Amino acid sequence: MAGGIVVTGGSPYWRMYPFRKLLWVSIGILGFPLLSRIVDHFPGTRVGFAGREAAGVMID
Repeated sequence: MAGGIVVTGGSPYWRMYPFRKLLWVSIGILGFPLLSRIVDHFPGTRVGFAGREAAGVMID
């Protein structure tokens, strides 16, 4: 065999996370797209996550 292909994926089990971390993830999932729509971009440097991103990227 001359080569190989490796495919990986992950699906974290929600019960393995502490409640506080789940709360922050939920805020991010709901809040980032909303914030991006309001200011027409995602101000990641001010929020503390990622950089300045296009609104469409964060909404997706």
